[in-house]
Amino acid sequence: MITNICKTGLVIIGLVVAGTSLMGQLPASDIYLCNVKWNQKNILINKPVLLSSFNADKYNNQPYFEDYQNMYVTSGDSNNKTDIVKLNLFDREYFYLTKTEGISEFSPQLTPDKTSISVVRIEKDGITQTLWSYPLDRSNHGINMLPNLRNVGYHVWIDTKMIALFLVDSLPKLALADIEKGSVSVIQNGIGRCLKCKNGYLFFTVKGEDGRHAVKKYNIRDLSIEEVAVLPEKTEDFEVLTNGNIIFANGGKIKMLNVSTFPPQTSLVCNLEDYGIKNINRLVSERDRIVVVNLKTK
Repeated sequence: MITNICKTGLVIIGLVVAGTSLMGQLPASDIYLCNVKWNQKNILINKPVLLSSFNADKYNNQPYFEDYQNMYVTSGDSNNKTDIVKLNLFDREYFYLTKTEGISEFSPQLTPDKTSISVVRIEKDGITQTLWSYPLDRSNHGINMLPNLRNVGYHVWIDTKMIALFLVDSLPKLALADIEKGSVSVIQNGIGRCLKCKNGYLFFTVKGEDGRHAVKKYNIRDLSIEEVAVLPEKTEDFEVLTNGNIIFANGGKIKMLNVSTFPPQTSLVCNLEDYGIKNINRLVSERDRIVVVNLKTK
């Protein structure tokens, strides 16, 4: 549990209501940290640690590891307004990176040069969604990196100038943007919200006619697209491990797809249902740590 409260840290302009154009009413959710031990026979897990007690019974989502010790999350209030919060997993402290009236941010990431955070902003009209970067040293009030885009949903960095984007549309689009040139090119229609960049590949999902999401990888070097695996029904989010295997959640269970086999074999990583975690909708990993988001049920 995060117990030491520190709200006087870095404050950057801009907050984004995770607005009606993408998220609608924000569901109450909790974030948990699990320490795992990977070995050849099985995976051991300790009791999950609640990270979001500072914002109990409200929206807490989109965790992102800055490094092994620190992470960013999106936290919302009762008015559907969201801030970016930084958590120190060692000291169990937190502080708000954003706290501004009329605007919300979500989908936080550290920029490749490690000097700023990039976020999706929902502007004051509650509809326009833009991509901004805010310097961690507070040297300015932030920059709209792609001012011609007004429908950014999620993003992931590919390198220092290229970003992959989920563009909100009747049929969501995967686009690549060059922030130096300001150019944007669509490479896939009908994608899911989960974007990952690992080992020289951009991973994303495409929803098939049967309703299941196929995980695909885009080769950044030769621009080819290859299907990796198909996720179970009603599963959209995933994480790519350093060895290329994929983990995903089904209810309160975390499972792994071994992509070195054909077809990929599924195994159980851990079952968190005994801890009351029964509705995982996002997960991220860093070495021996897995952080999950559990949607609360009424």
